[in-house]
Amino acid sequence: MRADGTARSTPIAWYWRLGGFAAAFLAATMLARGTRFLLTGRARLPPGPNASAEPYFLLYRATGVAAVLAATWFALRLLDRRRFSDIGLGGGVRAAARDVAKGAVLVSTIFIAGFACLAAAGQVRIVSAGPDWRAVLLHAIPATALIALYEELLFRGYPFQVLVQRFRPVTAIVIFALAFGLMHCSNPGMTIVGAAATGLWSVLLGVLVVRSRSLWTCIGFHFAGNFMQNTVLGSPTSGMTFGTSMLTVDLAPTAFAGSPTGIEASVPVLLAGAIAVGWILRGQLWAPRLGAGVLFSRR
Repeated sequence: MRADGTARSTPIAWYWRLGGFAAAFLAATMLARGTRFLLTGRARLPPGPNASAEPYFLLYRATGVAAVLAATWFALRLLDRRRFSDIGLGGGVRAAARDVAKGAVLVSTIFIAGFACLAAAGQVRIVSAGPDWRAVLLHAIPATALIALYEELLFRGYPFQVLVQRFRPVTAIVIFALAFGLMHCSNPGMTIVGAAATGLWSVLLGVLVVRSRSLWTCIGFHFAGNFMQNTVLGSPTSGMTFGTSMLTVDLAPTAFAGSPTGIEASVPVLLAGAIAVGWILRGQLWAPRLGAGVLFSRR
C-alpha cells in the first residue's frame, strides 16, 4: 500500500501475472475434477442440451466457481498484493446489491422487449404457463447464479482486467469476446451464428465493467439474462436448458428468432443489446459509483 492508502502498482510483468493465474486455475480445476470424481464417480457433464438440468450440474459448477475463486485469490494476494475486492467486488453489501439490480433490470428489459418483438412478428408463440416452482428454487436459480459467477470471474475478472491495465480496453474486450464465443461452441444447439452472438454479449459485458468499474453489475446482468431467457421465457440459453420454465413457448426455427441457440441470438434482442451498449457508454447511470474500483482504475 502507498502512504495515501491506495494499492501500489505491481512490479510483476503482465504476462507473468496471467501465467500465474492460468497455472493456479489449471491446478484448482484439476483438484475440482478429482473432488467430483471422488464424490460421484463422474468428472464431466454428460453430452446433450439437458446436462445443465441434472442435479450433478450444481456440483459441477460449484467446484468450478471454487477453482476460479482460488486462482483469483492467488493472483491478487500473492502476485499483485491487492485485495480480492479490487477486481470490482468492493463497496459493501448495499452497493453490491444496487449494482446487481442495475445489471439485472437492464438485461431483463432487453429480453422482454426482444421477446415482445418476436411475438409480434410471429416468431414465438406462448403455448402454456406454469413452472415447477420447486425446480426453479432448488435448481434453476442456484445453477444460473453459479454460471454467472464462474463466467464473470473468469472472463471479466482478473485476466480481463490485467489486459485492460496493460493494453487498451478495446483489445481486452475483443480478445475475451472471441474466447467467450469459442468456449460456448461445444454447447449442444450452438451454431456459428449463435457463437458469434455470444461473443457480442461478451462485448457488452466488457463495456459494462470498463464503464461501471463494478463486476457486480456484470454478475447481475449475466444471472438475470440467463434466468429471464430460460427459466422465465422458456428459450434455450446458449443451446442449453435448466429443465423448467415459467412459460412453454414455440420458437420459430429461423435465424431471426435465434434458433436453435436461443433468443439471445435473435435479431430483436441483439439490436436491443446494441442500443444498451450506447446507453452504457453515455448514460450517467453507468458511471463508476463512489468506491467502485477495478485493477485498471486510475489511482
